[in-house]
Amino acid sequence: LLASSNDSNNEDDGSFDLEERDWRAFRARLVQQEQDQQSTSASPTTRLSLNDDSTVTRWAYDAGMNIEVGTVLLSIPTTDLCQALEQQYFHRCACLITHCDNENGVKGILLNRPTAFMYKAADDDFEWSLWFGGNMYENHIDDDSEITCLHSLTSLQAKNVSTVIERGLYFTNLARARTLVKKKLAKPKDFWCFGGHCKWFPGQLEQEMGPERGEWFGVSMDAATILEQLRQQELAGATAGLDMWELFVDRIDKHEEALSRIPRGQLRFYDRMLQAWVNSNLVLASDEVTANITSSKANLGPGTIVRARVKGKDGTTCPPFLLSEQDFHRSLVLVLSDDETASIGVHLNLPLSGVIEISDTIRLPIRYGGPTDPEETNDEEAFVWIHRSRALQKAGEGTPLGKSGFSTIKEDDAVEALHSGKASPDDFMIFSGICIWEKDEDFGLVGGGLAEQVQELESMEVVSSNKAGTIWNLLNRQEVLTSDTLESNIDIAIASWEAASDEDDNVANEENAAVAEDLLLADAALRAWAAVSLLDEPTTTLIEVPEG
Repeated sequence: LLASSNDSNNEDDGSFDLEERDWRAFRARLVQQEQDQQSTSASPTTRLSLNDDSTVTRWAYDAGMNIEVGTVLLSIPTTDLCQALEQQYFHRCACLITHCDNENGVKGILLNRPTAFMYKAADDDFEWSLWFGGNMYENHIDDDSEITCLHSLTSLQAKNVSTVIERGLYFTNLARARTLVKKKLAKPKDFWCFGGHCKWFPGQLEQEMGPERGEWFGVSMDAATILEQLRQQELAGATAGLDMWELFVDRIDKHEEALSRIPRGQLRFYDRMLQAWVNSNLVLASDEVTANITSSKANLGPGTIVRARVKGKDGTTCPPFLLSEQDFHRSLVLVLSDDETASIGVHLNLPLSGVIEISDTIRLPIRYGGPTDPEETNDEEAFVWIHRSRALQKAGEGTPLGKSGFSTIKEDDAVEALHSGKASPDDFMIFSGICIWEKDEDFGLVGGGLAEQVQELESMEVVSSNKAGTIWNLLNRQEVLTSDTLESNIDIAIASWEAASDEDDNVANEENAAVAEDLLLADAALRAWAAVSLLDEPTTTLIEVPEG
């Protein structure tokens, strides 16, 4: 149920009349009375604080599906792993609704994602503290109209350029807030400035809140509590904002219900992924960067194996593939081609749940090669077949990938070799999909491709060619992916990644304990990605991180 709002400025027709009546507080009292009548033993979900004259000053209650301007949405940790793998900022968030109507849907801003960043316009001599309001922008991120400024100013000049949310809480945009400051009618510290917003199309939020998904609580509460929490967040700095979420959930007695779906270990996983997102996006980066590898041109020809790095450029930041593209964490990629248009390769160490049956006794597992169908690159084969058989190489079967010992081979030729006994199942690997890194002179610093990952981003590194045999033998121990084999398959994927190094990869021995903790978190994210994307069992796969 959506209660419509007027998005225009409140400069006319006495809209503040409605505000001064404080009808939300009146409704809170009605809800409290209804609860008192229904049950005297149940714990109430409405909290009221009264002045001596019985005027309601503090209140909060579960708004159910009644969504309107001023409602605070509290996200509920879900079992589908999505809040850990993407859009981590929605995990345990508090979102204040600022626009709401049946035609345009719902818009809001995240209240508990403060940043360490400041904004200063070129012609201003003052700065604004910025908060992350969401990932959506109607125009451009640098447009002052895209920055929502919450405030509690009550002067007529401030109200005339603002929209009321509820009594004592208003919003305007940064352009108008700047004008108020320049006219000495306000100070920058009077505003909380939010870059971006969250948006739901008509009907979308109702689905997310409905009984089948149940991803949000709707809370109606007084402005004073919201402002008080914003001030506390401001003092705490760029944090994950869990204290605000905890308080709001407690105010409607929903804490146990909100956290009842998932085990504590999986909640820690979600919380730590959120904190990693905060550290990577809302905290100022260190100016000290120490290069880990040489930036000289890497040899990335066919047959080269590259592996993901697990530490950032400065050696202390979170793994490069922790917050997105988690399939590349601990990955081994075999380069199939590298020309002026693109680098193309396949993941080596991620099995799938499918097999190809060659005969009653020969069943070859299929591996995840990447997100792109090989046929999109004008390849007639649905799968990429790789062999590492010296006998087949001597017989000229397949196309060698440089001098690596790897060869691509047509499916019909591979099947014939298996039927004839020229090769064994362990000589082959079959890949569904490929990875493509496009190239263009305008891409990155070296024109894109895998070279960008290796030389500039330093997210991947070249593996010595003498490691190929060890890697192949380890990966042949992987099984068809099932819920029962997920852990063992990922363990072998990690073992093969470690075997590809010329150095000791025992991060547990690193002096920086935070790096080791981030690596364990990224390993959990890899397992979660495999459960969601390869196994398609996100709600039944338990992913936890140890307490520490």
